[in-house]
Amino acid sequence: MTVSENLEMGGYLDGAHARKRAAELYERFPMLADKRRAAARTLSGGQRQILAMAIALMNSPALLLLDEPTAGLSPRAAEELFGTIIALNRSGVAILMVEQNALEALAVSARAYVLVQGRAEREGRAAELADDPTVRDLFLGGKVQPMLGLSEGGQT
Repeated sequence: MTVSENLEMGGYLDGAHARKRAAELYERFPMLADKRRAAARTLSGGQRQILAMAIALMNSPALLLLDEPTAGLSPRAAEELFGTIIALNRSGVAILMVEQNALEALAVSARAYVLVQGRAEREGRAAELADDPTVRDLFLGGKVQPMLGLSEGGQT
């Protein structure tokens, strides 16, 4: 299926607004507009992740769940994807993300939970967890460097 067909499938619940929403997403993600007639299988890993998020956004969700969005991506593609996640959050979409790339995830999040064997070991403001010596030493391997970051009021 093409990029356009994938977006169309994503908007099936709200077919009346699907074209308008697709146009908005093409504006938000120009790469998708440029490749709307391309088969989705021809996209790079990062582009596929953007397409997957765009499909989810076709129905204007209040909450976007992301499971390992940077898995298998190059460091550059992961950084670009985190930038996209921040922009989505700033536009009003709450984001719940599970991410093994802990340093970067904490740098772009307002709140975080550190899970150990499926249980919440620590929770709190992401910046505080990143500065917690125990969390840093045991789970992160070093101090988190601020990246793009969300405002304190962010929802990620």
